[in-house]
Amino acid sequence: MQIGILTARFGDEPLEYIIEFAGANDIDALEIASGPGAKHLDIAQFSQAESDKLKSLLSKHGVRLSSLAWYTDMVNPGNRDEVAEQFKKLVDAAKMLEVDVVCTLAGMPVAGKDKMRTIEEDCADVFPPIVEYAAAKGIKVALENWYATCLQGLAQFDRIFEVVPHENFGLNFDPSHLLWQGIDYISAVER
Repeated sequence: MQIGILTARFGDEPLEYIIEFAGANDIDALEIASGPGAKHLDIAQFSQAESDKLKSLLSKHGVRLSSLAWYTDMVNPGNRDEVAEQFKKLVDAAKMLEVDVVCTLAGMPVAGKDKMRTIEEDCADVFPPIVEYAAAKGIKVALENWYATCLQGLAQFDRIFEVVPHENFGLNFDPSHLLWQGIDYISAVER
């Protein structure tokens, strides 16, 4: 078993500090908060040179990357094309860093639609192209199952994987979100 943390909880601390802290405190892996304007990894300006520098720093402190995370609303009709293009940059950064998972949100319910309808209409439109883009680069896309998004419970989990049936599309499974809703998270894992 490995112990990992999400860097977002460190706020304004520089990534170098977080990596050093993780290595000194037996934290095995980091999920780096990234995306446009992110303090820990700005994918808009990310380059191979930065990737090499970051991999060297991680190696020095005995820490690995579990994923890159960009927790944004992927289905917002107001900017979904822009978000999809930016998400591709996240996938490109993951490829440079040799990280095989990127994490995001399924999105919030679109105005005038409930969660299930948003999954069936909007997620079904948004996710296939970006999941295919990631798959072509050997990267998996994982959705955080935060209850405020479209992935509130098991019925929504099932439905999103029915409308976007792809082997590299899955969950960044957080049992705490299910626990607070009274959902048996052990059964959910087994399912």
